Amino acid sequence: MSQTNNRITVDGVALYYEDQGQGQPIVFLHGIGATSYSWRKIAALLSHSYRTICFDLMGFGRSDKPKNEQYTFKRQSELIIGAIRELGLIRPVLIGHSLGGGVCLSVIRELGDNQDELSGLVLIDSACYPQKLPLCVKAFRIPVIPELVIKLLPERWGVVLISRSMYKNGIEQDAAEEYARALHSRDAQAALITTGRQIFPPDLPDFIASYSRIRVPTLILWGEHDRIIPQPLGRRLASDIKTAIFHQLPNCGHCPHEEKPDAVAEAINRFLDSAC
Repeated sequence: MSQTNNRITVDGVALYYEDQGQGQPIVFLHGIGATSYSWRKIAALLSHSYRTICFDLMGFGRSDKPKNEQYTFKRQSELIIGAIRELGLIRPVLIGHSLGGGVCLSVIRELGDNQDELSGLVLIDSACYPQKLPLCVKAFRIPVIPELVIKLLPERWGVVLISRSMYKNGIEQDAAEEYARALHSRDAQAALITTGRQIFPPDLPDFIASYSRIRVPTLILWGEHDRIIPQPLGRRLASDIKTAIFHQLPNCGHCPHEEKPDAVAEAINRFLDSAC
């Protein structure tokens, strides 16, 4: 299956994306500290039947990392909506993991009465409610500390340390090296820190209230052993989104699409066949 690597400019920000396959489009949004690379296994599996478009969010991977931008759910969602429209994607399915799931929820909110621009939503261990922050995110909110840690700790070791709480079965060496490379530049590190500090929307209660207005078919997937965003929050999200179904993925942590790609692809295929 051939793949093209592209950049599209939306509102002055160039976003990198990987595009492969043909058919109904599926747009993928990654988690914090990750890139479009995190979808490599899922995209390969689904691109036999669908067109898969995997974005690097602003500030990550090969996308622009502007210094004077807001790295909020709202701003990221505005750029993704613009990219979807610019690419002429007709009623794509939107899939987001962790931070990317929060951006997906913001996309739905921003679309408002135009939710029919999407045909479905898949949230994987998604950011969704206030919670006790994992140490790796909490550190971003302390002045000076994240800059000091990044300066003193080699990128690869930082990725490996953080991954211990994210992956039940450990991170693959190639993935650790790829994410370390993506965080090598000062601009990437600054964008990561800013994203961590802006992780919660300023109008969080209104943001949460918008979940009940989601009308598109929704699948919520959650790793059984997620230590970053506890599973009860995923079940609460499935209750608040009236169109949602919840599916637990056994023997994996916060990144089931990397740890159990076959099971995730199977769940997504079933969902798309029945609901979208």
